[in-house]
Amino acid sequence: MLLEFFLNLILGICRGVLVPDQIEDLPQTFTTVLASLGVILVDGFRLINAYIDEVYIGALLVFVCAFNGVIWGYRLVMWCLRKIPFISID
Repeated sequence: MLLEFFLNLILGICRGVLVPDQIEDLPQTFTTVLASLGVILVDGFRLINAYIDEVYIGALLVFVCAFNGVIWGYRLVMWCLRKIPFISID
């Protein structure tokens, strides 16, 4: 349920950003680039979806995001520890 919520949230954000019909004041070249980027992303997802089911793609996406979160958390903790001069951690 939570995974579905986050995937729908990401999809909604992508749709809001990549739909050039909602943006009226931008130059034509910029909206053309946004439209072609949207087409490329949809075609890429269809290509990946031909080989891997959507359920597995979602699970892998969650795994990659969690793994990156752990790495960023470790880097943050180590950065904070390096700021304490009397510990002298390399």
